[in-house]
Amino acid sequence: MEILTIGDSEIDLIHKKMKKELKLLEEEGLNISLSIDIPDPTFFLNCQLNENKTVKKNPTKAINIFHYYIANVIADYIINNKEKKLLEKIIQKQYNYFNPKEREKILDLSLNVLNYRDGLYTSTNIYKISKKVRIIEEIVKYLETNKKLIIDGFIRFRLKYYMDDLKDAVATGVEDYIMEKEYNEFIRLLQYFVDIQEPKIETIHILVGQNNYTLLNENYSPIENEYLEELATEFLDGEIKYGDLLISSLITIAPTRIYIHLMEKIKNKEIIDTIQKVFNNRAIICEGCDICRENTKQRDKSQN
Repeated sequence: MEILTIGDSEIDLIHKKMKKELKLLEEEGLNISLSIDIPDPTFFLNCQLNENKTVKKNPTKAINIFHYYIANVIADYIINNKEKKLLEKIIQKQYNYFNPKEREKILDLSLNVLNYRDGLYTSTNIYKISKKVRIIEEIVKYLETNKKLIIDGFIRFRLKYYMDDLKDAVATGVEDYIMEKEYNEFIRLLQYFVDIQEPKIETIHILVGQNNYTLLNENYSPIENEYLEELATEFLDGEIKYGDLLISSLITIAPTRIYIHLMEKIKNKEIIDTIQKVFNNRAIICEGCDICRENTKQRDKSQN
């Protein structure tokens, strides 16, 4: 009665998916036959809606269900099988000045961008669902007037908005890669500065406050300002208000050991991450000591 032909180089994946979905159509009272033609390079899957009592009773409804079934399978295939390859093609075409290893990293970051969008409103995955629904709508609309659908061509000409979304994801992935690369270069530079300096103080304790950091020496006394003359205008009695000033202070002092106390109070985790990367095993997270307990006790008293 109704025959639709789907063309793609990996038609076997679509064929397997459709065979699994046949039971759902059987529950609707519909009977579908599937067959594959394999002319190279595009393979074709013929999907035939066979006439029976259900079809005769309401042919329009039967065809609509048939089209939706086809569209649902193709939309799943595009999102789960084609999407990564489409991203690879975009990166290869528009960002071929990056080397293969860099392009692979950009691909991972681009996928992260899409996964983040898909994870928005995680209880319902609204973005991912809406993406699939829109693709299904486009396919159903196309099948109303066409009996053959070549997937690559359909994506190129009927899903331009979808391709634009993928291009945006890649552009964001490239930006993230460049920022990550610059950050890693910055970390290496800071590591170099630390390595070439003699420690001005052997051990430093960092006390994390609500909106500041306090630096103490091995005797738990505030760090003397003489070691931080270039930061004197922003450094007072061991209290540092900004994360970047904290990093600058540690680089200037270049201690052999850094103990970070009251970690649970820190709001900007990136600062601690940077300290750990720059100082490697010199930076130690305190899991609880007398100074931690005393500061927690004083904080609790001030709040009561």
